[in-house]
Amino acid sequence: MTVTDAAAPTPTAPAPAVRPGSPELTALLARIAEGAEEREQQEQSPYDVIAWIKASGLTRLRVPAEDGGGGASVRELFETIIALAEADANVAHILRAHFWFVEQQLDTADPEARERGLALLRSGAVVGNGFSEQSSKPVGLFFDTAFTAAPDGDGYLLDGEKFYSTGTLYSDYT
Repeated sequence: MTVTDAAAPTPTAPAPAVRPGSPELTALLARIAEGAEEREQQEQSPYDVIAWIKASGLTRLRVPAEDGGGGASVRELFETIIALAEADANVAHILRAHFWFVEQQLDTADPEARERGLALLRSGAVVGNGFSEQSSKPVGLFFDTAFTAAPDGDGYLLDGEKFYSTGTLYSDYT
């Protein structure tokens, strides 16, 4: 199922998104850093860390405040990602495609498509990068892909070869 084919989640009243430089962000980063070395050494997946990040609203950092996000600037986003990488580089890398998706939604000219994307983000969803293939070619803002999509129940069954999927394991949508 592609994001554009998904029904937009019903917006809920999410907790306010954490803000750059806030005591809440500082505490979250400290909590993440606390177990980073052990997670790395024990090869533990950071599902709990991703849950903390979602609960904090960090995944909505760049979404405008009036749309349920933190309203951060691009500079603040990158400063926060750098701080997150200092706490746990693996976790920052997991969210790479998600933050790209956020930027794509903010730059979408189609108001209906933008609202679907923002509703997905307001719901707290993390978006992964299930769109890359070795045979794909960029065509403007879209990709010419070789995969096929066949209707399957309420969604689609995708058939193709993926070669880059960092972070997708932790995502709600790809």
